[in-house]
Amino acid sequence: MKKIRKWFLSGIAVILPIGVTIFVLIWLFQLLDNILEMPVRMIFSRDIPGVGLLAIIVIVFITGMFTSNFIGKKIVGWFHSLLEKIPI
Repeated sequence: MKKIRKWFLSGIAVILPIGVTIFVLIWLFQLLDNILEMPVRMIFSRDIPGVGLLAIIVIVFITGMFTSNFIGKKIVGWFHSLLEKIPI
């Protein structure tokens, strides 16, 4: 019984972060696609599908640039230490 519980919890530990990441990316794509729909239509006079995907790529790139420098590393380290204090 202990092995089954261990395997189940190990499976959750692997699947949960992947599922949450996919959920957040889909939600962010839909949100950005809806927000950018009108400005893109006004600028280009037509709909351009996938603008949300392009926006996500740009956001991820800028976030990576920010967290790679000294100040970003300090902020990420501070946030990480804050999360470690949460009792689970």
